[in-house]
Amino acid sequence: MPDDRAAVFVLFAAAEVYVLVLSEVDLSVGFVGGVAAFTTAELIGTNVNAPWWLAILAGFAVGAAIGSLQGTLWQGLSCRPLSSRWAACCSGRG
Repeated sequence: MPDDRAAVFVLFAAAEVYVLVLSEVDLSVGFVGGVAAFTTAELIGTNVNAPWWLAILAGFAVGAAIGSLQGTLWQGLSCRPLSSRWAACCSGRG
């Protein structure tokens, strides 16, 4: 019987390999995925009780917002990609 939990790690690994093939170092894939998953789980949880489809859309929106912020830091402010992504990883740890 296959383990269904492996799909999450395979998706993160595929995203990381894609970025590495493009010759960039992205340390924030796990962070962004974790924040998006946390957002989805909190919205589905018993306190908020949002519909599952709305929670998934909100998780995607949060991930896209963090990615847009990182892209703005990288392209708009001419920061180095490693610096902007490292800052995003460290800022989320509180």
